[in-house]
Amino acid sequence: MAETVERVGVVATVTVPAADADAVFRAELAEALPEPGQESAEDTVVLLWHGRRRVPQVLPGQWLRVRGTLTTADGVPTVHNPAYDLVPAPGRRQERP
Repeated sequence: MAETVERVGVVATVTVPAADADAVFRAELAEALPEPGQESAEDTVVLLWHGRRRVPQVLPGQWLRVRGTLTTADGVPTVHNPAYDLVPAPGRRQERP
């Protein structure tokens, strides 16, 4: 069952589609980056942007607030075409211009 969610997390990985593949930019949003020696982040949500080969400022290590409809694809929590905002990492104050 799909539900509308808002989550804050850090981009753990991004996957850029090959030139001959369908244009779907993929990122994994995690509560925190993996610890040294840990293979991958835990508690991740997959973010998919259909029709996009890149999404500005969505890079590993960037903190985001995402909003969208959460579904499950092959047992993996997934949000398709989420809206997003850049947010400061927890514990860091936002710099003023």
